[in-house]
Amino acid sequence: MQKLMNIREPAKASIVRAALEASDYTVEITTELANPWNNESVFVLWIEDYADLQTAKRIGERCLAETAVASGPGVTRVDAMQVAGTKCLQCGYSLEGQVEDGRCPECGHPYRIVGTLKCPACNESVPGDFEICWNCGADMPEDH
Repeated sequence: MQKLMNIREPAKASIVRAALEASDYTVEITTELANPWNNESVFVLWIEDYADLQTAKRIGERCLAETAVASGPGVTRVDAMQVAGTKCLQCGYSLEGQVEDGRCPECGHPYRIVGTLKCPACNESVPGDFEICWNCGADMPEDH
């Protein structure tokens, strides 16, 4: 196997893996300890030894660029359950008191309010942007 790239976020590593597999690459993801002091890991993507490394890198980089554009520049997630202390990811401005999606009054960085739902299986409170319940693993309703 040849090392393709390191990615810090597991969701992005999975997205790149799917894009490469759609282009007929065999991909494996492993983890490495990036910083032993804070237990931070990095996800390493590997492809077969015979695969074209440069083309795979272009596919991966294009996929990461498209993902960054689609998700925006790190939209601040404001959890309706824990609004106190939530700060803008861009400038650190307090977003306490905001009640609907918008932009930071200080720097204009986007944020979104995430409400809560009750899990249909265990009745636990679950953040509105979760696809599965954190407590029991049940699927959350599609229309949330």
